[in-house]
Amino acid sequence: MEKANRKYILTQGPLAFTVSHFWLMVWEQNSRAILMLNKIIEKNEIKCHWYWPHGVGEKHKMVLNDVKLTVVQISEEDCSYYSTRVFKIYDLESSESREVVQFHYTTWPDFGVPTSPLAFLEFLNKVRSSGALGPDVGPAIVHCSAGIGRSGTFCLVDSCLVIIEKEGRDSVNIQQILLEMRKDRMGLIQTPDQLRFSYQAIIEGAKRLDPGWKEEQKMEESIYSAVAEENEEEAPPPPPPRGESLSRAPVRPLPAIPTSTSLGNLNYARQESSSSDECPPTPPARESSSATSSQASSADDEDDEPTPTHIDK
Repeated sequence: MEKANRKYILTQGPLAFTVSHFWLMVWEQNSRAILMLNKIIEKNEIKCHWYWPHGVGEKHKMVLNDVKLTVVQISEEDCSYYSTRVFKIYDLESSESREVVQFHYTTWPDFGVPTSPLAFLEFLNKVRSSGALGPDVGPAIVHCSAGIGRSGTFCLVDSCLVIIEKEGRDSVNIQQILLEMRKDRMGLIQTPDQLRFSYQAIIEGAKRLDPGWKEEQKMEESIYSAVAEENEEEAPPPPPPRGESLSRAPVRPLPAIPTSTSLGNLNYARQESSSSDECPPTPPARESSSATSSQASSADDEDDEPTPTHIDK
């Protein structure tokens, strides 16, 4: 991409019979990075051949006799959604050697998009900080399974952000840049979702290039850290041993057990006695309902005196 001063080599994932020529291309082009945006197996299909050593160290080295190269893996670092591997390539004829870094994005589905623009931008910044995309080294090798969908998305976002950083937001026409890139490799960006994600990542990346946004982020981080320090509480003391907690007297007296309302309303006769065999208090005598009813009926009879009847003769 001339306007962004970026050089990429977009290719399909290496096959079993093209691994040697893939590494020969890396050596001849003086590439310092390989961007792998696919997994080996996706949807139960092999998307590309495992083209690097299976372990770290000389005992796992890969010897490519047909192109006179040897590849040794120096280190490997796994992150949550991508891995970073460092290889050393040896030319068997000239005895020269060179280091190459592989950035392997492991959670980007075929015909899909990454989980979020922020995660993708973090991956992009990791690649940029390595210096592998600089003008003083060879073009970075970018591949997925076919080398057009995910690979095109990466290159479009990176190129647009470079132009924005150099010339400002108004200088970028994303559609025009994509059409320009398709002149070199047809079919870049395969789905509407990939194009939509490219716009989202470019917009989010442009925000981060704004100095005002950086100052605002620093202010928010300082506020959050200050609030966290103020709200920081001392750790609670460890609990006492189980035996001590059972035998130790309570720090505060236990509250009295409240008396039941129904029992408290009864006027029990309190009998004072020093005898230990004191009988429980007897409740006050109550009149039976039958006696009460008989008294009421007799009272009614007394009130109902016979009325004299006058008989005419």
